[in-house]
Amino acid sequence: MALQYNETNLILIRHAKSSWKEPYDEDFNRVLNSRGLRDAPIMGGWLDENFLKTFEGTIKPLISSSQRTRMTWEKLSEGIRRSMLTKFQAPDFEDSLYHPTAETILRYINDNRNKNTLIIVHNPGITEFLNQFCNENFLNFPTCAIALIRFKKKGTLQYGDGELLKFQTPKELINS
Repeated sequence: MALQYNETNLILIRHAKSSWKEPYDEDFNRVLNSRGLRDAPIMGGWLDENFLKTFEGTIKPLISSSQRTRMTWEKLSEGIRRSMLTKFQAPDFEDSLYHPTAETILRYINDNRNKNTLIIVHNPGITEFLNQFCNENFLNFPTCAIALIRFKKKGTLQYGDGELLKFQTPKELINS
């Protein structure tokens, strides 16, 4: 059953599983491995079915500029119906979202002026942000997992101002 979303929302995503096989000159350039390439479209389909089909409005994607987060966005989009992709504005790929702190993520949300936002970033900042913003206690935000979060208020947001509505991992979908 699809969840109903009427407030301002955040879609928080950790990049899909990446490869350590290749001798990359920098961590920034790592690409997705076979599991990441498999999981991202599955999660895009889940997002389409459980959020986008009942959501009205537009969503601003803010994405780390690393190769694996760009690939996650690309592969996630493959799992979303073309008619639903129109709900997304053009993504911004941000260098400062590469391994961000929780504070950096919060700043980007506030800079986006309480608009619906999709953020694809890295650990450990994404786990720290989820825990502080939604008063949760996750030990780890798994690769390609999605947290659907509602803002409890308008205006400048602080830690504790998010309500976690749904947390979904690819492993749960694949094993169900």
